[in-house]
Amino acid sequence: MGISNPHKHLLLILKWYALTEPRAIVIGYVRYARALQEIIPFVFLVMTLFSPWKNIREKKKGHGFNLNDFIGRLTLNVFSRIVGAVVRIFTIIFGVIAQIILLALFLAYFGFWIAYPVAALAGISYAISSL
Repeated sequence: MGISNPHKHLLLILKWYALTEPRAIVIGYVRYARALQEIIPFVFLVMTLFSPWKNIREKKKGHGFNLNDFIGRLTLNVFSRIVGAVVRIFTIIFGVIAQIILLALFLAYFGFWIAYPVAALAGISYAISSL
């Protein structure tokens, strides 16, 4: 059994801490952001913003013009589109807030990851100086 080279292990740890793990953190954030994008598809919601809710709409039946039927259809169709727009707007707002929270958590975690060695060295230095 040979004597281990501590410099080799230190370099491996530094490589892991400075390159491998930060890359994994960024990749993890991108995966979560994409998954959230799949759950709340912003582009689709904006494209269908004024579409009827649950495709509930009423079409004209029969021939001729009946004012009561026309007003009833118009009311149902407009109300269905308004409900669809309100639900989609709140979903978009919720999705944007969720993406912002995810980004904030990622930045905080990544910042703590990068700042930890500095804080640890400062703590060790303070502990030694207070002896």
